[in-house]
Amino acid sequence: EFDIEPYDQVIVLEGNDTRGMGMAILTKNGYKIDTVKSHGMDFMNGHGPVFDIDCQEYAIITPEGVTVYILSNQFSSDNDSKRKLQARTLAAIYDKMKADGKEMILVCGTLNDVSYSDCLSPLLRETDLEDTSKHPTYRVDKDRGKDAGYFRMGAYRLGVNINQKDYMLL
Repeated sequence: EFDIEPYDQVIVLEGNDTRGMGMAILTKNGYKIDTVKSHGMDFMNGHGPVFDIDCQEYAIITPEGVTVYILSNQFSSDNDSKRKLQARTLAAIYDKMKADGKEMILVCGTLNDVSYSDCLSPLLRETDLEDTSKHPTYRVDKDRGKDAGYFRMGAYRLGVNINQKDYMLL
C-alpha cells in the first residue's frame, strides 16, 4: 500500500502514433484542468500531421485562480526537417497564445535534439522562451539510481547537458 493521495483529474488523449502512444495530464491539490486542445490534426501541406504523437495545449486553473497554459510535445526523433517544422509550428502556436493575451505559458516535452541544433532554432532562438535548466536558480539532484544515465537531467550541472532532449521552456 502506498501512502499517497490519488489525482483529482486524469486526461489521456491518444495521439497520431501507430504504436498507441498518447499524452496525459494529471492534476491534484486544487489544480483543475480547464481546457484541453489537441494540435494533433494540424497538417503539413496535406502530407500528414505535423506532430508524430501530438502537441497538446492545456489550460490549468491554480488554487489561487490563475490560469497556467501548458504546451506538451514530442518531436520526431529521426527526421531533422520534420523536427524543424514541428519547432516552427510550436513557436507559431506559442506566439499566437501570447498575442491573444495569454501569459504563464510552459512549453515542455521531448524535443529530441540538443539546444544548439538548428532544428530547434525557431523555438529556442526566435521566441522569448528560455530553458529552465539554464536559469541561475535551477537545481537538480544528481540521479544516482540504477536507471541513472547519460541523458538524465541530474547527470549534469546547471545548463550543461550536451545531450539534452527533454525541455521545460518558460
